[in-house]
Amino acid sequence: LIACLADSDPHARDDFAFSALAKAMRSEGFPAALVKRAHSQLMAILNDDSADPHGVRRPFAIIALAEVARYDRIHILLTPSERRALAETATAYLHSVTDYRGYVEGAGWR
Repeated sequence: LIACLADSDPHARDDFAFSALAKAMRSEGFPAALVKRAHSQLMAILNDDSADPHGVRRPFAIIALAEVARYDRIHILLTPSERRALAETATAYLHSVTDYRGYVEGAGWR
């Protein structure tokens, strides 16, 4: 699902990948190991400065990471240093945003 967050198809990205990921992390009994893996993958995406031709990979990684933070708030999954790194990475990302478009016809949410 995380790989699909960078998909140029808004249905694959918005309707399928992000929705399924958020729903899964909000369901009872979702394995902590999968959330931990998602955390690692999403942090890597946010710390990667390589080209994002569709302009959606990092924005969707940050909102998916918000779901990880929500999970951690309820289930205490991350270590204090991981939590601090998450907050620092999210803050740095927000400071780096220069594209303030929301919904773009044809491209979906950005």
